[in-house]
Amino acid sequence: MSDSTNTARIWRQRSLFAAIGLSLLYAQLLPLGFTPPRWPAPDGVVLLCVVWSLRRPEYAPLPLIAALLLFADLLLMRPPGLLAALGVLACHGLRQYMPRLHGAHFTQEWFTAALAMAGMACAQWAVLGLVLLPLPPLAMTLAQLLSTIAAYPVVVMLCALLFGLRRPSLPMLARGSRQR
Repeated sequence: MSDSTNTARIWRQRSLFAAIGLSLLYAQLLPLGFTPPRWPAPDGVVLLCVVWSLRRPEYAPLPLIAALLLFADLLLMRPPGLLAALGVLACHGLRQYMPRLHGAHFTQEWFTAALAMAGMACAQWAVLGLVLLPLPPLAMTLAQLLSTIAAYPVVVMLCALLFGLRRPSLPMLARGSRQR
């Protein structure tokens, strides 16, 4: 494959990542019910960033992840930049860990993603407490974390089936580490 074809594919996938993230935000803002849900929905944007960072990090660059999560913070009236900063740190850590997951079973990938998302939730809780901002109810935070972790395999399957998002092959991993 030529460099121009590869570059065009990368930019097409990056645009797709941004479009999916914005669509998830739009869906999250729609008033679909009149009663509050019994169980919180997964955080789709964080989940999307984690899946794409573990599966194909070249399609989800850190500045795009930061912009998408900052936009989500602003639209969802969360502390601006907190989840964006934590998301960028978690996704960067997942990118560094991704070559070690080559050939690993899916449950190890799922566990790694769950640890990253749990770390984000704990860090967000700690920072909000340190700066004396009102904390969301712990039960609601844990329930959303659990629903986000539980939705990980579904999102991976959908991304693989609909968008062809799979783990890179071993030669691609080696080539990506040489370019850094």
